[in-house]
Formats: sequence, structure tokens, C-alpha cells
Amino acid sequence: MQEGERCPYWLRLQGKGEELMLHFFLSGKRIVVNSVLILGILLGCFTAKCEGEITAKEYAIYSRLIEHFDLGAGSVIITSGTAVDEDRELLREDVLRQLKREFPSASTDAILNFKSKNIRSWMLERKERFPASYVLVTQKELDRLWDNCDAGRRCGWDLFYDKYPGSSGIITFSRVGFSSKGDEAVAYLGNRRGWKSGTGYFVFLRKQGDQWQVIKSVVVWMT
Repeated sequence: MQEGERCPYWLRLQGKGEELMLHFFLSGKRIVVNSVLILGILLGCFTAKCEGEITAKEYAIYSRLIEHFDLGAGSVIITSGTAVDEDRELLREDVLRQLKREFPSASTDAILNFKSKNIRSWMLERKERFPASYVLVTQKELDRLWDNCDAGRRCGWDLFYDKYPGSSGIITFSRVGFSSKGDEAVAYLGNRRGWKSGTGYFVFLRKQGDQWQVIKSVVVWMT
């Protein structure tokens, strides 16, 4: 192993009664970790590998959703972190069961993949598949626009539209859940446009040829 290399050359699992032994060599030492820790490590690694970074297919769907909901007329302002909602209430089991009823033709594995990907937030990157005129903004940047609201100063949406005139408000995307065949997708899009103006959607898409088509969208919140 090269000096400073943090990952082991290899690992091997051995079953022995109720205990699993993990052997790996790091600086010439053999380390034994109990089965619970091993399971956590492996699940973490496999989850990271399976979920990975946001894929080109997901960016293609984001672009399709901007077109479908007609959000690309002006500057497109997108939160840089993915989210379903602020407290992940939309990932509750009862909500997802209702989602399956709303999208009866959607594969169950697409909905399960949607849930697993959205347990945490992921950072979006600039991609050519997005509309030409778009801006990725962090939640911290947006929060600053509301900092002086309590003092009665000009703030919030007034400052937002001063900075981004002609935009369609703030767009938030979830990670996209795919079916095992990769031809169906489930996504969330939130669009906040003002103090009491905004809508959140669950969207079911199916790939037809080379294009993703919106089959159905459902409003899940509205202000």
C-alpha cells in the first residue's frame, strides 16, 4: 500500500458462529471488527456506491420537468441541494402508499428507489442539459434574503426578484427514483414563487424512445 493510502488492499468476510470476522491489512496490522460494525460499514459503502452522485439521466429529467411546468421563461433559480420537503414528511410510508395509488402503473421499485435516494440531500452541479439561463443557489444564500424581515426592512421575495427579475421563483428537485429497467422514474419538484404562492409535485415519467415523457403529476402541497 502506498504511504497515506486510506483504503485497504482487500477485505474478506468469514462466518464463525454469530460473529463475522473482517480481515484487512492496514499498516501491516490485522483488525477484527464485530458483525454490527461490519454490517454498518458495508451497508454504507454499498449504499454510497448504489446511490452515487446525481446521474446524467436525472439531469435530463430535471430539464424535462422545467419544460413541462413552463418554468424556464426567465432565469431558472434552483436550490443547489436536493430535497423532497423541509422535514421529509413526504417520505412517510403512508404518503408513499398513496403515491402508488396515484401512480398505479409505476413500478414499486421506482418508488422504493425514490425513497432510498432522498433520505439525505445531494448537491447539484452545473450541467449542459439544464436550461442555458439558470443559477444554482445554496439555502444559506436564500436565507440571507430573509434576514432583515423582522426589522421591517425590504426583504424576502422583494429582494429575491430584485436579484433575479423575471424568474419563476425558487425550484427544488429531489433525487430521481428509477425502476430496475430504467424506463420509469418518480421525482419531486417544488416551486415557491412568493409569500403565499407555491406548489409541490410528485411526478411519474416514462421513457419513450430517447425522451422522458410526463405521464402524470400530483400536487402534494400548495400555498
